[in-house]
Amino acid sequence: SKLGIGGLDKQFEDIFRRAFSSRIFPQSVVQRLGIKHVKGMLLHGPPGTGKTLIARQIGKMLNGKEPKIVNGPEVMSKYVGQSEENVRALFADAEAEYKARGDDSELHIIIF
Repeated sequence: SKLGIGGLDKQFEDIFRRAFSSRIFPQSVVQRLGIKHVKGMLLHGPPGTGKTLIARQIGKMLNGKEPKIVNGPEVMSKYVGQSEENVRALFADAEAEYKARGDDSELHIIIF
């Protein structure tokens, strides 16, 4: 497979073209074509369908940071409001970088 994700090349190309073209084209081209910058995306589906593989490949291609891999129970808490706080903390780095660099911020990938 040319992208290293056997059987998922078509899906990967669709995701990459739709969601990340604003990160690879010069800003002048992005503005002229009216491409909107995508700040995030959600991959969903049953286990074993290639979500993690696609996320890792996107990170490699865009020189993003290594994905954060989080198991659901890690964010859950018996204390009121703590689970929500744990989820917010996962996005803190991405939020801080976006505030500092805007659309030029690096790609952050979080896998649940």
